[in-house]
Amino acid sequence: MTEGEKKGAALLVGAGDAIGAAVARRFATGGYCVCVARRDAEKSRGVVQEIVASGGAAHAVSTDVRNEEAVQALFAQVEAELGPVEVCLFNAGANV
Repeated sequence: MTEGEKKGAALLVGAGDAIGAAVARRFATGGYCVCVARRDAEKSRGVVQEIVASGGAAHAVSTDVRNEEAVQALFAQVEAELGPVEVCLFNAGANV
């Protein structure tokens, strides 16, 4: 595939405002449908809007990856709504 061709889903777990947002932009530019997953999806609204405005596909979902059932549900949701997960970046921190 060439740059910009549509690919499957890139699931970015724990994607925050810095590195996670940069990775989301890069995968969207590469043709992936990006799903940004973090505890508060509303915090990803800006990067999602930016990606969509530039012609990419992006979604944000809320999840708590400290819970195994939530992780399983996250993958099921992404695959049902966006297609197979071709890339997964797990970047969740433990903010203890």
